[in-house]
Amino acid sequence: MDEERGNGVGGFLKETAIVVVGALIASTLLRLFLVQVFLIPSGSMESTLNINDRVAVQKVTPLQRGDVVVFRDDLEWLGNPDRFAHGPWQDALIFLGLMPDPSAGHLIKRVIGTAGDRVVCCDVDGRITVNGAALDETGYLDT
Repeated sequence: MDEERGNGVGGFLKETAIVVVGALIASTLLRLFLVQVFLIPSGSMESTLNINDRVAVQKVTPLQRGDVVVFRDDLEWLGNPDRFAHGPWQDALIFLGLMPDPSAGHLIKRVIGTAGDRVVCCDVDGRITVNGAALDETGYLDT
């Protein structure tokens, strides 16, 4: 009887470990190929997005003018990328893709031109032009 109980607990632990490992693998694959969560680092997109908002970015649709995109801050416009401190639990959640990484150094911006477009700043009224036409930003800029 005691031997059966031991096998039951061992079987439960084994099954739980398999489920947890499978969930971690699925979470990592989703983050790598389909969707990733980011933290908004600056106020450059206000009032559309505010500082410390979280956004989930899908990675499979091609870009179009007007889309909001996230990209790596390779030029360190945000300053020192190591300025955010967090604990071991947060590090584990960030690694698993369950929490956005505030130290990853990413920016979020709106696409105003795509391949082949000619973007020029600025016309006589101070507007950015794309392929000779003034960019209409009334839908997302506070004026």
